[in-house]
Parts: sequence; C-alpha cells; structure tokens
Amino acid sequence: MGLDGAPSFSVHHVNVVAGPGLVDATADFWRQLFGLVDLPRQGRSGRPGAWLAGSHAEIHVSERDGSVHPDAHCAVIVANVAEVAAVARRLGAEWEDAAPVIGSARGFTRDPAGNRIEVMQAT
Repeated sequence: MGLDGAPSFSVHHVNVVAGPGLVDATADFWRQLFGLVDLPRQGRSGRPGAWLAGSHAEIHVSERDGSVHPDAHCAVIVANVAEVAAVARRLGAEWEDAAPVIGSARGFTRDPAGNRIEVMQAT
C-alpha cells in the first residue's frame, strides 16, 4: 500500500506521440539516448509506432497528428545526468540544465518529435 492506504503502483510504460513520419527517428533517439531495445508491438491501431523496453519501464511511440504541449513530459532516472546530456548533444538534441530538485541533478531534452524528457540522476 502507498500513502494513506492507497494502492501503490509503478509505471509500466509511457506513450509518446510522434507526428507523421517521425516514428523511426523518435524511436531511434530513445534507443541511442537510453539504450532501449525493441519489443514486438501488440497494438491493433494500424498506425505506425514502436514499443521499446528499458530495465524498469517501456516507451511506446505512437504516430498521431497534432503537436505536443510544450510542458508535457515524462521523467526518467539515470545513473549519470552528465553522460546523458553528452549523448543528447552528440545526437543533436538541445539540452537544458535545470536546478536540482529533491537532491537530484537534472536536465531536459526533447526527442525528434518534440516530446520533453526530464532526466534525473538517481540519488
């Protein structure tokens, strides 16, 4: 049980949206930045997409029309934020250092589809 007797939970996956034609570049960015591996897709939407797995959660990339809200994001925990920042920059992604929260070094980047990613260092 979690706080105040509420059921505890963990994250299974986060779905990120990629505009038409951006699924492959977006999935490749997540693979290169975080070392994710491909999973077989089990969705039946018929739209392009990709499912990727990390050690504790999955990222699902779904092709959709429309834009991503600039503040929408997911947060990931890594062993070394500086290393991820270096890889992001090498991949041509912008990197924004951010003030630490809850004692964790952190920063922000965006995948090729514009999805904002908060990268936090494990404490």
